Amino acid sequence: MTQKELVYVLAVAKEKSISKAAQKLFITQPSLSNAIKKIEEALGTKLFIRTNRGLKLTFSGERYCAIANDIIKIFEDFEIEISDINNLKKGRLHIGITAYISTYLLPKVLPKFKQAAPNIDFTFIELTSVELEKELKEGLIDFAIMPTAGIPDLQPDPKIKFTPFKTVEFYLVTKKNHPQSKQSVQSDSHAYPYMDLHCMKDEIFMLGSPTQRSRQVVEYILRKSDFLPAQTLTTHNYQTAKNLASEGLGVSIIPSLHLEILEGPEKNDFYAIDSALHPFMTFSVATHADGYLSKASRLFIELVGEEVEKNNLLEEVIRSEH
Repeated sequence: MTQKELVYVLAVAKEKSISKAAQKLFITQPSLSNAIKKIEEALGTKLFIRTNRGLKLTFSGERYCAIANDIIKIFEDFEIEISDINNLKKGRLHIGITAYISTYLLPKVLPKFKQAAPNIDFTFIELTSVELEKELKEGLIDFAIMPTAGIPDLQPDPKIKFTPFKTVEFYLVTKKNHPQSKQSVQSDSHAYPYMDLHCMKDEIFMLGSPTQRSRQVVEYILRKSDFLPAQTLTTHNYQTAKNLASEGLGVSIIPSLHLEILEGPEKNDFYAIDSALHPFMTFSVATHADGYLSKASRLFIELVGEEVEKNNLLEEVIRSEH
C-alpha cells in the first residue's frame, strides 16, 4: 500500500468517477483504472461499485479511505514537524477560510505573515463552514478560520477542535423607516431597539446557504421564536441580502461582523433580537483534534488574533494550546 495508491483511491472516492479523478491527478484514465484494478486484486475485494450517480464506495472501500486519510495525515504531520525543525526555512500551508472573514482578514494579515515567513508557501480555500469541516477532517487543509454556531441542537464534531476568538450578535436588517419600525422597543442596554420577529410575518426573509453556519443560527432563531416566514429567498451573499432589504424587497438576519464589512449601512435600519433566542455566533480557529499544528500555522493564527485585537473587534482572545 503505497502513498500513490492511497491518493488514487481517495481521488476516485471524492470525484465518484475514474475520468474526473484522472484529470485531477494529471494521469490518463486507463492508467488510473488499471491502478484501481490492481489495488482491488491485491486486497482481494472490491472498493467501488457502479451506480447511476457514479462510483460508490463499498464497505471495504469506506474502511480503506478512512485508513488512507489517517495514514496521509500522519505522513503530512511528519513533514510539518521536519519543516518546524528547519525553523520556517521552508514549508507550506493550506488554510481554509469563509469568504467574509477572508475579505476582512487576509489583506491585513498576509503582508505581516510573508514578512515573518517569506519561504512558506500557502493556499487559501474559501468555502462555507460545513464544507471547511469536511476538508479539515479529510486532511485537505491545515486549519480553518470559520464561525461555529454554539447552538444547543448543533453538536460540535469531536474530530475538530475549535478555539474561539470572537462572538458576534445577529441583527434584523430592514429598509430605512420600515412600516413596522413603530413596533420596536428602545433599550438602554443595547445600541439598537428590539424588534419582535412576528412583526415581519408578511416579509420575505432572505436566508444564507444551508451550508453556511449563519444560516443554521438563523434557522434556530426562527424555530426558537415559533416563527415561520411567509416566504424565504436563499442567497449566498450578505451584500445582496442587505441591498435587497434596503430597497424594501424583504428583510434579513445578519451577524454584526459581516455588517461591519458590507457597504452602505446608512441605507438600512438594524434591530436587536431577544437574547433568549440565542442570536449569536462565535468565530473560531478550527484544527484537527489529533493533528499537529505547525509553527507556520501557529504564527498565522497568532497574527490573526493580534489583528482582531488591535482593531477592537475582539471581545475575548483564547490562545491556542498548541
